[in-house]
Amino acid sequence: MDDEQSGIVKREVVLEVLRAHGVSVTLDTYEETPNKYLMIKGDIIESVVLPDFVIQRMIHRFQYKYGIEIHLFYHPEMLPPRKE
Repeated sequence: MDDEQSGIVKREVVLEVLRAHGVSVTLDTYEETPNKYLMIKGDIIESVVLPDFVIQRMIHRFQYKYGIEIHLFYHPEMLPPRKE
């Protein structure tokens, strides 16, 4: 279901791309909202609810906020290998 035509991407793929670009992503346990994540990168700190399938509008938001090339959300195989 991850494709540019539908604009929808699985939550796991979004999390993988964000983490690969230095965004610290953890479940926000402060609130009891399901699927709420705390995202931190530099001075940017936010708490976001991510559904199972993330719509294109939110993908664009991450693109602008974190400077991630949008095609990586639809083609995560193009991500550089993670450094351990």
